[in-house]
Amino acid sequence: MKRTLLSVLALLGVSAMAQQAHNAWQPVKAKPFYQKVAKAKELEMSGAPIETGVQQPPLHLLNNQNVKAPANLNKIKIGSSYNQYSVLLEEQSCLTAHPGLGVIGFAHRQCSTYPGGSGKVQMSFSADMGATWDTSLVITSDGNRYPSGGIYNPAGNTNVNNAFAVVAGPSLNDVNGQYAGGWTTNYAASARMDSTNLFEEYFDNTMAGDYNGTPTYFIMRNYMFVTDNGKAYIGGDDINYDGTVYDHLGFKVLTGTFNPSTNKFDWTVNNFAHNFSQDASGSDNHSQSGMAWSQDGMTGYVVFIGRDANSDFKSPQPIVYKTEDGGQTWNMLPLFDFTNIQLFQDSLPNVQGKNYARPYFSPTEGMDFAVDVYGNLHIISPVVGAFSDHQDSLDYIYSTPWTGIYDVYINKCGKWDATYVGTLQTVEVQDTDGCADNGLGWSARIQAGRSADGSKIFAQWLDTDPMLSSSNCYPDIHGWGFDVVTGKKTNNINWTAGTNYTATNKWMYMSNVVLENNGTWTVPTTVSTAGSSDLSPMIHYYMDGITYTQDSFYIDVFDPTPLMASLSVTDATCGNADGSA
Repeated sequence: MKRTLLSVLALLGVSAMAQQAHNAWQPVKAKPFYQKVAKAKELEMSGAPIETGVQQPPLHLLNNQNVKAPANLNKIKIGSSYNQYSVLLEEQSCLTAHPGLGVIGFAHRQCSTYPGGSGKVQMSFSADMGATWDTSLVITSDGNRYPSGGIYNPAGNTNVNNAFAVVAGPSLNDVNGQYAGGWTTNYAASARMDSTNLFEEYFDNTMAGDYNGTPTYFIMRNYMFVTDNGKAYIGGDDINYDGTVYDHLGFKVLTGTFNPSTNKFDWTVNNFAHNFSQDASGSDNHSQSGMAWSQDGMTGYVVFIGRDANSDFKSPQPIVYKTEDGGQTWNMLPLFDFTNIQLFQDSLPNVQGKNYARPYFSPTEGMDFAVDVYGNLHIISPVVGAFSDHQDSLDYIYSTPWTGIYDVYINKCGKWDATYVGTLQTVEVQDTDGCADNGLGWSARIQAGRSADGSKIFAQWLDTDPMLSSSNCYPDIHGWGFDVVTGKKTNNINWTAGTNYTATNKWMYMSNVVLENNGTWTVPTTVSTAGSSDLSPMIHYYMDGITYTQDSFYIDVFDPTPLMASLSVTDATCGNADGSA
């Protein structure tokens, strides 16, 4: 009863704040998607370092905080990479886990003390919940970049050494594995965890030069999943951008099928194309692509964030394709206008001159996807308010001092629903900001994962105490969980504030699979520390102690949305969704 009363009082308080804040919000133009797609520094190929250094938090503010680390939070060194260009984007699936084996794997460019060049890719792994790490498994030759990774365990195997590590990403090599310069291929490689059965392949990405030299390219480095039926998936957008017009040619998915006779994966490339509406320049209204899979590999989703050519809802929203037979057939779900989700009407500012809000799904701070126990999709994403309905201003959104993160999902009744996850109080760090690591900025790096059985969905992100900075310069790790069976969720938990790791958690990765043991869910998490330049070694750490118990999931009635204008009651069975999926 006391907890419920506190929730009501908090909601009434933020409701009053909402009315005041709405009047002060100003429109800003949303960031073009191609800027994020093309974030793969050409200067890495030239070898010219950026001597801007790494900025530390203001000590006079940090000294006012409790810096005593809790007994269950510990930072453990994994290893290193030759430089910063291993953990650039949150869409890379660098960190993963296998629930059957209890093993955690971290894919990265090889340790800086290892011979053979900076572009070899390895899978460091731990078989004791992150306490110790084996860094001996180097899988590829030199010339490779931006890895993602996964772990496949053949049916019946209980020996970690007999499982397989899989890595993939873009490469500077040609199709024969020889260095060619430019982003000419994508690589996929696998090996047993005991360093036997090493195989690597290269796939032409149709790009002859760097991003500036050739506008058409695709690089596969996003949303990697490895499933129990012996499949490995990784995707990348195929785009054409000439400096004026942005054409989205499709979301290409590299699919590997494990071949037990050769102990390797056989790879094929498939393209998912969608007909988007276009803006005045003729550019496709597309903002993000991604995918997610169930643990058994039978249910999968490919998601576009954009505007459909035939049913244009005027702001980027989810367009979803689904398979229920392991990818043999795909069907697009009925298009749905997410304006009809009541939670967005309660928590977002109205369109200028209108009596309704229009949700604008914004991937700038990160976006991730997961499949739950019912085979239903969850989209963990920032959602902001669209500013205008005028055709010339559809790319404008409200600039606010906070950004809400939501879990937008299909519920047990087959309808779209949404629930509040957390609030970003700062904005992404730009490459040009003084606190950027050697000229490389970062976003909130929003990421999602699920328990092995899919009964629980988890999310993590980075955010900074706004008293330290209005940009996300000094990030802490925030987390949240949702039990889709009971309908209960956790509070927004700041895992690092007030510890020895306050405000120093950069380049975070969260595993797409969360490990469970006797009612405790462990969320594997890594952070990385940059050197004195972008080409100096980067150190990778495992954050031990980010765990949830069943008691962590207790919020089940009130939905504490930020700056909420009204109270929203969620039905424990189906929620308050308004749209059929």
